[in-house]
Order: sequence, then C-alpha cells, then structure tokens
Amino acid sequence: MTDDTSFFGKRVCLLGLGVSNLALLDFLAARGARLSVRECRAPDTLPLSVAELCGRGVRLICGEGYLDNIDEDILFRSPGMRPDLPPLAAAVAKGAVLYDEIQLFCARSPATLLGVTGSDGKTTTTALAAHLLRHARRDRDIRVALGGNIGTPLIGELPHLRSGDLAVAELSSFQLMTQTKPPARAVITNITENHLNWHRGMAEYIEAKKRILGEATHAILNAENDITAMVARERANLTLFSSRRTRGELVANFGACHTVTRERGMLCYDGKELFPAHVIPLPGIHNLENVMAAVGLVFPYVDANLLREAVASFLGVSHRLQLIATVDGVRYFDSSIDSTPTRTAAALAALDTSPILLCGGRGKGLSFSPLARAVRGRVRVLLLFGEAREEIGQAMCEADVPYLSFPTMGEAVLAAKAMAREGDVVLLSPACTSFDEFRNFEDRGDTFRRLVLE
Repeated sequence: MTDDTSFFGKRVCLLGLGVSNLALLDFLAARGARLSVRECRAPDTLPLSVAELCGRGVRLICGEGYLDNIDEDILFRSPGMRPDLPPLAAAVAKGAVLYDEIQLFCARSPATLLGVTGSDGKTTTTALAAHLLRHARRDRDIRVALGGNIGTPLIGELPHLRSGDLAVAELSSFQLMTQTKPPARAVITNITENHLNWHRGMAEYIEAKKRILGEATHAILNAENDITAMVARERANLTLFSSRRTRGELVANFGACHTVTRERGMLCYDGKELFPAHVIPLPGIHNLENVMAAVGLVFPYVDANLLREAVASFLGVSHRLQLIATVDGVRYFDSSIDSTPTRTAAALAALDTSPILLCGGRGKGLSFSPLARAVRGRVRVLLLFGEAREEIGQAMCEADVPYLSFPTMGEAVLAAKAMAREGDVVLLSPACTSFDEFRNFEDRGDTFRRLVLE
C-alpha cells in the first residue's frame, strides 16, 4: 500500500461505518476499490442509507453474523474493534490485510507527524499543539492538519499535504494497537487505569500507549506520572515536562534531557523563560501540564516570542471543564469528557469552590474508590445517575460519602437546579462513559447544555 493504484480492483471492506471509516468511503472509492461494509447495526441506523450505499456500488452486510465468512482482500477496522477478534484473525490468516484509517494516513502522508496519547488530557493537548503551530509557527507557508481520535479523520487532509507540513494527531490506545509508523515527536500525557473493559488488563493498555514511541521518536513524557516516568528511564533523548520540579531536579533524576518546567512563575524550556504561567487561561494543574506537553511537542517549529499570545488565546475544547452558562447566579460547567475517576478528580481540583457534582453513566471496569476519595469533603452535593449509579453508590457508602441517585442525567440536572443557590457551581464530570444513555460524550454534554439553557 504505497500508492493510489494499490486499491484498484481490490475487494476492500469497512468493518463498521463510524466516523473514521465513513471518511474512508470516498477516498477508497476514488481509487477504484470494490467496497463492502460490514456493520453490527441495523441498516436504518447507519449514517448513510442503503440506497446511498448501493448507489455507490457498496455491498452491505448488517446485523448478527456480520463478521461471518470475511472474504475481502483488505479490511479497515473501526478503532473500537479489537484487531484480534477471531473472525478478523481468521481472515488475516487467509491472506487479508488489516488496516485502520489513521494507519493508512500515517503510511502515506508526506507531512511530519506529531502524535499525542495518554489517559487524560490528550484532546486538550492535541488541540492546543495545533493552535500553537497555527499562531506561532516559524514557517507561515506550511499547512497544519489536526485530527485522529479528536473526532476529525485525517485521511481527508491527505491530498492537501506536502513534505514539510505538520499533522497533529490524537491517538487512542485502540488506534495504537495496530500503528506501524510512529510519529516524529510524541506526547504521552500520563497513563492511569482506563478502558479496562476493552483491553485485556493494564499491561496491554500500557503497551498500546507505548506503541506511539518508535526508536527514533522524540518523546515528551510526564515526569510526575509513575508509568510515564518509568518509560522515560527506558529511553534516551527525552523531553520531560513537570509542574512541580525544576530543570535541575529533572536532570538529576533522568540524566541529560530537555525540559519544560514552571520556575519562578514562568514557563521555561531548558531553563529559558518563555512566558508567565498566569497567562494560561485554562484552570487547574492538569491544564498546566497539558500546556507544558503541547509546548514541548511543537517547540522546534514555533517562534518562542509568539508563544505567550498563542497560549493566552486558546480557550479550551468543548466539554472539558467548559463554563456554559450562569443561571440565577449559579455557574454550570460541562466536563462531559471526564470518563474516568482520575479525570473527575482533576476537574474538582481545578475549581475554587465545592460544587454540586453530577456523576454517572456506564462504567469502564474501573474501581470507583478513587472517585470516592476525590469527592469526600470536596463537593457540596453528589448526584449520581445512569447505569453505574449503584456501583458508584457502593463505593461512596464504603467511604461514608452521602449522595442522591437518579435513573437519568436529566433528572439529576433538575435536582441540581432545585437545590442550587446563588454562588454555587454545578459540575457535570461523569467519571463514566456515556453509552448507557447517549451516543457519545459530546451528545451527553450537548444534552446537559440544552437542559441548563432551558
């Protein structure tokens, strides 16, 4: 798969018609592929109708048994589909090639790839890195593409990219399971327990995250996270970023290395002052670390004199501790992206008050004991909702944390409104996935916004 003719006449199957594979449809059709789609969902729930797919010459296999008798030459899995599923493994054993959208992009793109992964903070870090490049890059003629797990497939950018351009990609552990071309520079923001309902244990999850680092990849690793600090000790030529230690302390711990630190109230690269930390508009230590990671990732390509203004103009990403409204003196924050206890703990730490906290959804197979420790004595009222509310409630009972429980998020929002008083903060930070009640975390956050504005 090194040129556009390699798909011509080949039987190519999209395993699932989600965001990334939907973007592949036109790309592959334009290159002469004989396309099929295999989907577990019913035809009337797909983003394209049966008539539209048939009109494009696409064969459709839906419902139970959609992975039976795979006979196509090339398979593109959706990121959430494990690459080692028995039907896929059997097809590969018979000669099929298994790919995914981001893997194809990386294999063909002439642009320099900058990658970001991690358990928490990767979307903010990715979006900020692209923002810094667009506003502070040295070469104004280069193109900066942004995509990947952040919600925008990069394959659509491929025809527009040239050598010397930059592509900033958020890469999930699901995508990294089959990644074969590592980025030139890569961030791992942190690694904590996550997606253990999909990965076969923490060891597999860690190894998937580490796949972002090839032998020649320049790594930007969080020195404050135990696992990424361990990874740092396995590698040379690392850039480390830290919110608490000085450059001298990092060099003493890790040896000769580049550093992004906060010292004397200034963000510094290798000890050289860049801009005051107070210009960062995003609240919380976790966002300070995200800024450090993004600066470390893009530093070779930006004008350091332009960083202050670029950082100050970045107002964050939707659904990430986002103030959506003030109603009757009550501030409502949407942090729907927070799908783990550690993310909710970080959101709480970023606020300067004790909020009315809404948690719930579908669990990821993680313990909620860390959530109980994070909220104990830290929230004014805890409101639980959704499929995991009883499991979360059990952890709260064991930690002697009081709570109220509701079947749906909408009922929890109404309860929060009824009990909130002027000066309060209401925070949606679910510590769970959204898939019991919503399509995704964006749908959950948008619903929260609508309920608040109503």
